[in-house]
Amino acid sequence: MAFQLDLLSILLGGATEEVAPVSRTPKPPLHFYRCADCLSICTSPEQLSYRHQHGYMVAGGLPLPQPRPDHAAAVAEMALAMREAAAIAAAAFGEKLQLRIGVHSGALIAGVIGTHKFVYDVWGDTVNTAKRMESYGAPGRIHVSAAIRQSLGDGFRFEPRGALEVKGKGRMETYFLEPGA
Repeated sequence: MAFQLDLLSILLGGATEEVAPVSRTPKPPLHFYRCADCLSICTSPEQLSYRHQHGYMVAGGLPLPQPRPDHAAAVAEMALAMREAAAIAAAAFGEKLQLRIGVHSGALIAGVIGTHKFVYDVWGDTVNTAKRMESYGAPGRIHVSAAIRQSLGDGFRFEPRGALEVKGKGRMETYFLEPGA
């Protein structure tokens, strides 16, 4: 069962390469994931799944039970809080833990997948673009698309990156997100 959803915001965050392997120092990443789960409850976007060893995906605007009209702002606040939680976890355990976070808004498909173990998931170009924002970002920064920049208006600060040639997308205007003034 899947549904086309017209406008949601997706956040994909992952630890940078400098992070020690989980098998050697599990506490900072595990502490961070616990913090991120709590943050998703407080800010209301839905934490959907861990995509890879150090990855985290959040969707804002899902109809669970009603879509949140300010989903882009909720996801932006979550991204800022995740970045802060990673810094706190790193300091608490004396380890380096930096995130690279990407955020994009657009249409996608959402639904329940699986035949034995059921999972609610989202997929489509919006998820792919959020992943590109993450991978083209910088350690400790929140990299957002022009769609997010437009949705958020003047409630946050944005550092323009200019047009980037993004694999599979072409040239895109992108920004780094910072808290509002």
